[in-house]
Amino acid sequence: MAFSPDGHRLVSGSWDNTLRLWNADTGQPIGQPLTGHTDMVYSVAFSPDGHRIVSGSYDQTLRLWNADTGQPIGQPLTGHTDSVFSVAFSPDGHRIVSSSADTTVRLWNADTGQPIGRPMTGHTGKVPTVAFSPDGHRIASGGDDNTVRLWNADTGQPIGQPLTGSDGMVNIVAFSPDGRRLASGSTDQMVRLWDVETRKPIGKPLVGHGGSVDGVAYSPDGHRIASGSDDKTVRLWNADTGQPLASPFSGHTDAVMRVAFSPDGRRVASGSGDRTIRFWTTDPAPNLICDKLTANMSHKQWNDWVSPEIGYRALCPGLPIPPD
Repeated sequence: MAFSPDGHRLVSGSWDNTLRLWNADTGQPIGQPLTGHTDMVYSVAFSPDGHRIVSGSYDQTLRLWNADTGQPIGQPLTGHTDSVFSVAFSPDGHRIVSSSADTTVRLWNADTGQPIGRPMTGHTGKVPTVAFSPDGHRIASGGDDNTVRLWNADTGQPIGQPLTGSDGMVNIVAFSPDGRRLASGSTDQMVRLWDVETRKPIGKPLVGHGGSVDGVAYSPDGHRIASGSDDKTVRLWNADTGQPLASPFSGHTDAVMRVAFSPDGRRVASGSGDRTIRFWTTDPAPNLICDKLTANMSHKQWNDWVSPEIGYRALCPGLPIPPD
């Protein structure tokens, strides 16, 4: 699950082998499902320009899609020998990184679909997660060997020794916007922060979830972290102090598999095993109000009650906007 760069669309992958595009302002689907994969779609990402989508599937392939038309681009990217768990575009949009149950991390040319170099090997088990650094020169991966690894994205070589400390499989990794820190979520129910340069942990783990942490994301300003868990909740954390910022956001009826901040930092999207996507405002007070409402303000109500000089915004993402 990922927001488009402009924040107005969301893409999700599903157990039903499809991808879907959503209007992130109204919560409504855009067009028809994107079909082509023959097994579960586990990971999706927008290109930096918002015009392409990459997906990774249990069918062992990656696929590229035109984000404007929903049509596939070229042939599937093949090379992994087991399920593809995680995909990400490089910041310049010309490369894709993927990780797999085959224990490898791979780089691809996003323009031609061809592999770049040899697979990156070192993990001793499945690799559930991978991410590009904001400058595009490093890659982070997390494995079910309980380690996080850093790689040189230009050479494919490992950087230093594995980052150890997790007491369970590392499900998810995310770089901070400045690239200096890395967050990881694990089956040990904790979020850990790492210094990318020293490869040392930062402070104590972020503790509060009552289940495996499957999703982690930094806010665009780098000061907050969102996490999602098997305990069916989403949590917000102060990325500088490690302290929780609010009570857990609850509403999902199954594990929260992925979380993502909107580009403006005002919302968090969460995708769950309950087959729903939910939107949360990063200020907990509106979430409490939105849970009690059935619709947003109409445009007329906005002009009357807020101001016609302020552009309309759906304050409760996912709820309908009534006609005037």
